[in-house]
Amino acid sequence: MRVRGTSARSRPHLCSKRCAWQVHPPTTPTMEVQKLPQEVDVVCLGGGVAGEAIAHGLEGSGLSLVVVERELVGGECPYWGCVPSKTFLRSGETLIEALRARTLAASRVEWDVDFPKISKRVFWMARDLDDSRPAAALQATGATLVRGEGKLVDLRTVEVGGERITARKAVVIANGGTAAIPTIPGLDTVEYWTNRHAATPRERPDSLAVLGGGAIGVELGQAFARVGTNVTVIEAGARFLGLEEPEAGAALQPHLEMDGITVMVGDACAGVEKTGNGVTVTLSSGAKVQAERLLVATGRRANFEAWHGAGLTRTERGWLKVDPDTLEAHVGVLGAGDVTGI
Repeated sequence: MRVRGTSARSRPHLCSKRCAWQVHPPTTPTMEVQKLPQEVDVVCLGGGVAGEAIAHGLEGSGLSLVVVERELVGGECPYWGCVPSKTFLRSGETLIEALRARTLAASRVEWDVDFPKISKRVFWMARDLDDSRPAAALQATGATLVRGEGKLVDLRTVEVGGERITARKAVVIANGGTAAIPTIPGLDTVEYWTNRHAATPRERPDSLAVLGGGAIGVELGQAFARVGTNVTVIEAGARFLGLEEPEAGAALQPHLEMDGITVMVGDACAGVEKTGNGVTVTLSSGAKVQAERLLVATGRRANFEAWHGAGLTRTERGWLKVDPDTLEAHVGVLGAGDVTGI
């Protein structure tokens, strides 16, 4: 269908999983855990940006390092975070610029939204979820990369696939965070998205309800709105972007309205149910929002399951508690990256 300054609908393709990384699994297969060294100088739990920095920082130091990573080397940002989301936003920006040509240089502008093209470019920027090159770069520093689910069993020992590695000098907790899923009646009965699915989309829904008016929800909502999705952002607090200065939300509000986004504040989600080909979100006020897709963007939480059993303390918000000056969580145990909440 030819459209004039608007977006064409694309056929929806329903996913069959609730967890986004299951929908788009890493293309690099999980390797069998090799026979591990029993002792090394440093063990880093997590091979994201912080883990990569530690590997490069210790290169040539004479210290042995094992990096344990359960998913992709590089972590959230390059695969499911800021890199694909900004690429997605850029696609919408080009359409807006095309419309400006009618004011500046042309009497008519026509274009079709080609969402498969947008999706392909987003995945290309996210390395098609292939971490083979970052993994090789990490190993080139002299670090040993171990793929698997690591767990801190005591303040010096990490267990991976039944094998245990002891750190002679230090353990670094750098395993990041994940989407925080609130307890909402009915939420576990619907196929919802998190940032991982929305930032690396394979479909453009006609309508999208976003739970959470923070930076992630607003950014991804805006990305979809600019390619023709009807977006409603639902924020329980008194204002969206609640963690930012009030002026930030005030400045952004007219731009969201220009993009056709409906922002509802001060009205919490009371329940979710599957209806027809989509979902219905019921708010505390009794208002209902219907949408083809639901994005849950209500914040982040630490991946504490991998280290909390070793007795490390969490902050009030659930992050790894560290000394803000030294990043030490305990003698010989350091925190790095998003897991600290700093």
